[in-house]
Amino acid sequence: MRQAVAESERAREALEAAQLELGSRVYEQYRAMTEGALRISALEQAVRSAEQVVKSSRMSFKGGVRSIVDVLNAEQQHVTALRDLAQARYAYLLAQVRLQSLAGKDRWATVDQANAYLTP
Repeated sequence: MRQAVAESERAREALEAAQLELGSRVYEQYRAMTEGALRISALEQAVRSAEQVVKSSRMSFKGGVRSIVDVLNAEQQHVTALRDLAQARYAYLLAQVRLQSLAGKDRWATVDQANAYLTP
């Protein structure tokens, strides 16, 4: 009888630990998604700003006000912003897939959602 009670207690503690772990992982992925959405929004603005800097640098170069180095620096900043945006979108998508997996969502529905997000 004591052994059965002890095993029941161990099983209850293991279940409680698993629930706490799952809750922690769900919160972590949810937080990654919400922060990722904010980061994506900020980086989209950074890309738009960098595009404007490239345009104005090119026009200033044509007008003789800026050097080619200024244009190249502006283009490098634009490409860096695009890269950062792509990385942020990937991190967001990964967090979303992990969260849906932790929530027990249908694997194929999750894959379809990810594909839709990646399609331009």
